[in-house]
Amino acid sequence: MRGFSVYLPNVNYNYIETMLQAGWEHVFTSLHVPEHTIDRQSVIELFAYVSANNGKMIVDVSPLTRKILQLDSYADLAKFGVQNIRLDDGFSMEEILQLQQDFTLIFNASVLTEIDLKNYQAAGVHLDSAAVMHNFYPHEYTGLSEAYTIQKNQLFHKFGLRTQGFIAGDSKKRGPIFEGLPTVELLRATSPSIAYIFMSEHLGFDDVFIGDYKISNQQRQAIDIFEIEHVLTLQCTAFSDEIDQYLNRPLSIRKDLSEHVIRFFGTRATENEQILPKNTIERPVGSITLDNQLYGRYAGELQIVKLPLPADKRVNVISSVICSDMKALSFISANTPIYLTLKERE
Repeated sequence: MRGFSVYLPNVNYNYIETMLQAGWEHVFTSLHVPEHTIDRQSVIELFAYVSANNGKMIVDVSPLTRKILQLDSYADLAKFGVQNIRLDDGFSMEEILQLQQDFTLIFNASVLTEIDLKNYQAAGVHLDSAAVMHNFYPHEYTGLSEAYTIQKNQLFHKFGLRTQGFIAGDSKKRGPIFEGLPTVELLRATSPSIAYIFMSEHLGFDDVFIGDYKISNQQRQAIDIFEIEHVLTLQCTAFSDEIDQYLNRPLSIRKDLSEHVIRFFGTRATENEQILPKNTIERPVGSITLDNQLYGRYAGELQIVKLPLPADKRVNVISSVICSDMKALSFISANTPIYLTLKERE
């Protein structure tokens, strides 16, 4: 499931409309924003807009929530169209059992232990219809490790919980630090589409949210393409117009995987096609190369370099994967077609 975040008081309703229309139906918000004063009417307007446009709000719930919205009880949130609540630490078992009658419950992964989960099960909490959401980490180098995340998500899945987490945006970062809002540290500088795929396919996340204020249209579309067609989009920069014929179309990866390069199937030159040597330079990681006519029957073979390789007069370097998409080179499989696309200028 795809989700995004909205933070008062800086609400962009045009952006919300675009995301909802694209099928991103879950909207996360937190009212714990110490650097801003949030008023009740603004919160109610946001909840009403999302609900009226078939979105589903996920709201952090704490005593501060009740104070801002002047609620007699948390159940009153349902009057504003809220269907999902994320419970901060400190709720009693009695309160949790009461809240699950009105809402889909989302627990805070950072405070949830196996002992807690066993106690919830024994008390009658419906974990198989609930979820658990990891925090995002604004402070650089404080995000979760890959191994820890996998371990925790395996635990949560054992109890039937859906797992949720955040990736950084690429368009408008949320302050006051402006260094992205990822759950997993190694994905802080990774483009949203690649981070989304890695979270979904390799870290055990069922639902992935954009943590920051905004994601670019190009990256949102890349995630949508992956969800619909299971095609991975790699952004690249062009060194030569030789890359043009390979852009924006599915490219199939050979089944016999190499440690050094990703080899594409069906790109070799025809008998009468000449590919002259050009830009036959060293090949750092991420280089996109085309074998030229000096390579004989391999002429026209397109590759992406996974390990640094020396210059070869038989190999033209025609493009390069951008830095924020490099993570994909470590997990691309033969079963995933690739779209190469030029990075849009900011």
